[in-house]
Amino acid sequence: MIRTLVRPAAPLAGAAAAVFATSLLGAQATRSYTWYAELVSVDRSAKTLTAKALVRDAVNSYVSGYKPGDKLMLTWVPVKGEADTVIYAPRYEVMKGIDEGYILPVEFVSADRENRTLTFRSPIPDLLIESLASLQPGRWIKVTSPLQQPRETATLVSAAAAERPDLKPPPPRSGRARGQNAAAGTAGLAGTWTITATLDGNPATTDCTVVQEGSTLTGTCTSRLGQSSLAGAAADGQVTFQYRVNVNGADLEFSYAGTIEPNGRAMKGTVTAFGSTSDFSAVRK
Repeated sequence: MIRTLVRPAAPLAGAAAAVFATSLLGAQATRSYTWYAELVSVDRSAKTLTAKALVRDAVNSYVSGYKPGDKLMLTWVPVKGEADTVIYAPRYEVMKGIDEGYILPVEFVSADRENRTLTFRSPIPDLLIESLASLQPGRWIKVTSPLQQPRETATLVSAAAAERPDLKPPPPRSGRARGQNAAAGTAGLAGTWTITATLDGNPATTDCTVVQEGSTLTGTCTSRLGQSSLAGAAADGQVTFQYRVNVNGADLEFSYAGTIEPNGRAMKGTVTAFGSTSDFSAVRK
């Protein structure tokens, strides 16, 4: 249940960019990922692909402010090496220097707030033109791109027709069966927790004060980047929660999914931030 609020951003400060870099942890330059979008058109003469991608609500809140031709860096929500939804779409210069991850440099075409989509254009090699030229607009396509995107224009490796995907975030890692000590998931999380994680090789520590009413979690989280409001849920030994941090005008969300230890004193799982996923652990103070 990742929901990200992001607004147009000024270039991120060097330290913040290091913390929120979207490069895949441990990824090799030769690795690739697959993204899905709706085909709009293929222009043989210009050698470009125009496609329409789904976006998160927060992205939808600001992309209409872009102009056709603006250079953007799409950041996708990764699900086991595949993606069908954009979690962050800043201007290209905001992420300049970040060239590896679930990212795609594109040219903005238009946005549809009602349907939560962003239409973009990218250069396409001749071989891929032949693969897609016969497809009708509106057909879903799957495109393979390298995780490393070192230039202002996207590198695309393959493309083909596809069915509309139904990607879901992976379940949180757990060493215990779901449902064990369910009471720990529905009560007893109130208090202050220290959360530790490593994002793109950078250690990050956050203190979250949690208030619980039934399965609903609220509260505040404090890190060196400031204080943010927490929202989430806990049930059946599982926990999910999110908070947003504003860095130089950009709202970036941390989304956590994990399991609660039976004694209610510790949690562990995965955290997704800025398109990258890593492990986290938390202990009650």
